Amino acid sequence: MAESEAGLFILHRDGPKGKEHPWGLPIGVLGMLFLGLLGALYWRILSDMVWQWWDDPNYSHGFLVPLFSGYLVWHQRETLKRLAPEGRWAGLPLILGGIGMLILGDLGAENFLSRS
Repeated sequence: MAESEAGLFILHRDGPKGKEHPWGLPIGVLGMLFLGLLGALYWRILSDMVWQWWDDPNYSHGFLVPLFSGYLVWHQRETLKRLAPEGRWAGLPLILGGIGMLILGDLGAENFLSRS
């Protein structure tokens, strides 16, 4: 773990603690908690979107998007394995903005906004 110029801690794969977050939790556990939280927040939105893909032929290509994205990640897996996980506080406003869009889209019954 090293401290960057901005005073933020950056986790490097070859650091003294290996794959552990500064809070002391393994990164895999934090990742699973984050994915669980996102799944809980977006479960209804995603299920409605998949239903629309199934029901409306204009959106049936939506089933191909996760498959194609998975292929791209698989194709670049060696490059992605070599990347060192680094944290940046600049991502927090993006996450909060996304949650704000989810809430506004849900309250206003605007599918595009909540799905974005």
